[in-house]
Amino acid sequence: MMKGEVQTGCYLVFLAAFFDFFDGLAARALNAWSSIGKELDSLADVISFGLVPGLIIFRLLQPGDFPVPGQEWAFTSFLVTVFSALRLASFNVDDRQKNSFLGLPTPACGLFIASLPFIPDLFPQAGTFIGHPLFLLPLTLMLSYLLVAPLPCLP
Repeated sequence: MMKGEVQTGCYLVFLAAFFDFFDGLAARALNAWSSIGKELDSLADVISFGLVPGLIIFRLLQPGDFPVPGQEWAFTSFLVTVFSALRLASFNVDDRQKNSFLGLPTPACGLFIASLPFIPDLFPQAGTFIGHPLFLLPLTLMLSYLLVAPLPCLP
């Protein structure tokens, strides 16, 4: 992924969402859940829906294979990773989120970010702004806030 395989990373996020859905479904159906399983699921979600989306945004902000000097602002893309970890950690200990979510669910955020590199293929006119810092940096800040915002999520 760090060598420019952004779309491969996106496909892996979609695959992770598939498995994340079915492992939770299977655990509930079999009544096979545990505290350690909940923590390990959150750890996997931080990687799949936090770190990889942060890398996707980082790569979209990079013109070549490696960061260009003077573009340190590209590292703000990893705010998504940090706030995903905060969101998942607070979810595990927040009693208000037993039956509903507060804030943007981490998988939804990750899937949204993973869809960004495909937009120029579907809408060529949009390709000029999808990788532009004036689009990606405010988007990163907005998504990071929504991950931890105490806003009720629609069912």
